[in-house]
Amino acid sequence: MKYLIFMMTFMLISCAPQVEEVKTSLSLKMPKSDRSKRNSSRYNTKRVATTGTFGLTDISILDDIDCYAVAVGYAKSGVSGVSSGTCGNGTVEFQNLHLVSQTVPDGGTIEINDVPIGPARTVYVFGFSHTSNGSACPDFRHIQPAEYANMSAPVMVGKTTQDLQNAAENDVDVTIQMAGSTKLNGCRHNPFTWVVKGVFNETKFNNAVFAP
Repeated sequence: MKYLIFMMTFMLISCAPQVEEVKTSLSLKMPKSDRSKRNSSRYNTKRVATTGTFGLTDISILDDIDCYAVAVGYAKSGVSGVSSGTCGNGTVEFQNLHLVSQTVPDGGTIEINDVPIGPARTVYVFGFSHTSNGSACPDFRHIQPAEYANMSAPVMVGKTTQDLQNAAENDVDVTIQMAGSTKLNGCRHNPFTWVVKGVFNETKFNNAVFAP
C-alpha cells in the first residue's frame, strides 16, 4: 500500500533590511492508519533493559505508523553535511536536514514555516509506531531516553526533491510507501538533540555515533 500526499506551499517575504529572502511554508496531510490491520503482538515491548534501543518491533506496513514527522533538506551556504541535521543508520545517511516539523499523529497535518525557496529542496517523511497509538507522539526533534522503550525505530517512508520557485504557490507531491523505505537508528546535530542513556552517563546524539 502507498499514499500520495499533496503539499501546497505559500510564499512569505522576510523583513530583514539587509537581504530580502523569500521563504515558503509547507503543509502536508498525513495518511490515517487502519489499526484493524495491525498485528497486536508487535506492541509488546522488547529489549527494554537495553539502553539506546527501540522497544517496539519494526513497522512492517504503513498502518503500523502512529506518528509522523517531516524534515526539509537543502544545501546551505557555509554549512557542511557533517555538521547539519542528519538521520540514518550508519550505512544510509540523510544529511543537510535544516528544518524539522513537530510530530503529529497519523491523519494529522504537518506545517513547516520559513523554508527558503531555491533549488533541490528535499522533503523527507518519517514514521514510527508508539505505545500511545498516536495520542501522545514524542517530539521527533528531541527524543529522550524514556521514549525508546515506547516506540519503534523510525522509518523514512517518503521523500521528494524539487525546486521551490518564487511563486504564489508551489505544489509538491510526496509518495509514502514501505517499498524503498529506510529504517533509522537515530538523528544527530542541530536541529536534533536526541539523547540516549549511556553506560556511565547520558550522551547527546549531536556529535557521536548512533545508538547500538
